[in-house]
Amino acid sequence: MSGLDASCPVCDASGATAVGEKSGHAYLRCASCRLIFAARMPSPEEFAASYGKYGVRRLDWRKVLRKRIKLWPLVMLGTHRLREARPLRFLDIGSNTGYNTEAARQLGCEAHGLETNPGTIAMARKEFPACTFHEETIEQLATRDLRFDVVYCSEVLEHVPSPKEFMAAIANVCAPGGTLFLTTPDTAHFRVPKDLMSWKEVIPVQHLRLYDRGNVTRLLAASGFRVDFFTPMLRANMRLYCTRLPD
Repeated sequence: MSGLDASCPVCDASGATAVGEKSGHAYLRCASCRLIFAARMPSPEEFAASYGKYGVRRLDWRKVLRKRIKLWPLVMLGTHRLREARPLRFLDIGSNTGYNTEAARQLGCEAHGLETNPGTIAMARKEFPACTFHEETIEQLATRDLRFDVVYCSEVLEHVPSPKEFMAAIANVCAPGGTLFLTTPDTAHFRVPKDLMSWKEVIPVQHLRLYDRGNVTRLLAASGFRVDFFTPMLRANMRLYCTRLPD
């Protein structure tokens, strides 16, 4: 898993240039699509140390209410696209302790959460038993006959070592005509500092790939998604609403 790799994980181009180093971890920029990516994959031990207590927190029902307000437009869009009368099937990738999943359920969805951290998923199952939580990766979930009308993937893509495989798995679980909502840091945002290594989103071990609108659109298109629109953001982040195209 460890080792230097200068080929771009999105477009496969070689010849990436050094951007800088943070906490002993080097980052490169693809000369073709301008993706910024970690030059070396962390070891399993580094991953375990970094994510051991990631996201574990106490229940806050006010947060569920805030998530309901945030998710309402996405659920309305997904419901509008349904061709039959039934609950919207909603999948939250990286569901953490289940706030988004529960908010989607309260909005009338058949709500599923996907998480690999045993601590957070145990808390989610305890606090939100009416939801369905899957303790596995999206690649594992994609091998089963499950399809969702809305896939919610917020602040996950930057953590993924193999983005093409990750997006292909999302395409497998998102029904044709379904909606993908995606958020991730935006390296081309005007608020990103000139000294990129000082940017708070450069987090060694955890944030392995950092995108702009161009390379994330390219990644999505290769996986069968059309970007419908980006939501303007004041912080250095991007929000995308996408449609799963027919195969």
